[in-house]
Amino acid sequence: MGSRVSICIRATILLLAILFVHRTRADDPWQRDLSVQPEVIRDAKDRLWIKVSISTELRLRRVGVRATRDGWRAKADYEMAELSPGKYSAIVGPLERGESVELAVFGEDPIADGFVWDNHFSKNHRISVPKHLSSIPKTDRLFTASPLSSKPIDLTKGAGNVLLDPIVKEALEKHRVYLSLTTSPQRISNVVNVIESLDLSLVEKIFVSIPKKFGRDGLAYEIPAILINHPKVRILQIENDLGPITKLIPPTTYLRRYDPTAWLVTVDDDIAYPKTAIRELAAAKAYHHDAVISASGQSSAYWKISHADFPGSSKNDNYPIRSSAVQPVDVVEGFAATIYAVKDLDPDMLQTISSLSKETFVSDDLVVSYYLGQQDIPRLRLESRHFNVTQIHETEVGMQDDALHRGAGLMDARSHQNINETKYQKAFQTLHADFPDSLSWKVFRCNFNLRGTPGF
Repeated sequence: MGSRVSICIRATILLLAILFVHRTRADDPWQRDLSVQPEVIRDAKDRLWIKVSISTELRLRRVGVRATRDGWRAKADYEMAELSPGKYSAIVGPLERGESVELAVFGEDPIADGFVWDNHFSKNHRISVPKHLSSIPKTDRLFTASPLSSKPIDLTKGAGNVLLDPIVKEALEKHRVYLSLTTSPQRISNVVNVIESLDLSLVEKIFVSIPKKFGRDGLAYEIPAILINHPKVRILQIENDLGPITKLIPPTTYLRRYDPTAWLVTVDDDIAYPKTAIRELAAAKAYHHDAVISASGQSSAYWKISHADFPGSSKNDNYPIRSSAVQPVDVVEGFAATIYAVKDLDPDMLQTISSLSKETFVSDDLVVSYYLGQQDIPRLRLESRHFNVTQIHETEVGMQDDALHRGAGLMDARSHQNINETKYQKAFQTLHADFPDSLSWKVFRCNFNLRGTPGF
């Protein structure tokens, strides 16, 4: 009996260990997408070297390998040569017979603006150089057969301006960037504060999308002259209030017609953002052009919604991310700024599913993410050094009773706690049951008037 219990306990511990390792590797893109192959070789003069080859899905600016010899007493960092996209190689040495060497691979991530390290590799792969030469492969063309590198690498030099990165530069030449937000009559005077807090150097135009009258109370909008006269602001005024998704539907409708390759960044009217927000989102988008990216996002399980049931979750979990600064999520959260390719958004479908119920109407993040999942469009959370959720702050405007996360538009008595979990669960049930297979439903087209400085 005791032996059976012991076997069961050991089996349980082993299973938990496997699950922990699997989760750790799945959550760490550097571990998940990294393959390292070390090999001890000798040259024509019988000098000994370690050839280190790696392949990774990450797009790295500089890659190197740190060799630690004689029990941490001597360290050296070698630059790895890029043989082809995602494949790098270097040689470490010369070494002594019988010597033990620990290796750790690292790469400079332009989106994270820093180095990512292969920490597990250094612990699990200590390379021992054989004492007998006969057991070591010999090559007469160690340095000439391929562009291997044995140069030291200087880790003190930073990545520099991410906008100068070749991938980012090329993407921004193909895709103009626009900014969009919506607001209420009580908050419209705060919009200029949000706009002026951001670096707008990449932004072509700023869309302020509003209805003629606010849906909750029927109040008309008094548009401040500073917005009307702002050189980059365009007021998109629609007939009916579409709810918080108004920040997406009018500008997407417009851009799909006049600039279909555009990227659209949405922000909220009650959040203080770092100046770098737009730049960092655009850079991350350049590396993940087929994804929607926000500085905040969660698994649907965060709101007690089955992750397995969320559309596109399995494919999203295995999306080949190219930077250690992003992670797959089910739901991108719009308050933290989000970047889209307008070609990925169908404004008619978004308007249809947003109006399925009172919960979907005020749950734009869930509705949009559900739609993206149905279309197999990846959703990612950005955690860049220069833009992440810890750098975003709610202003006094967002603490008032008209905030959606306090129940505005849904509850008669305003809630002073976040009610997203309750409304998201109800909205998800509606979407899961009633998501249309096609737009055979009646759709009210988004017609709007364009106001602002002429010459768009």
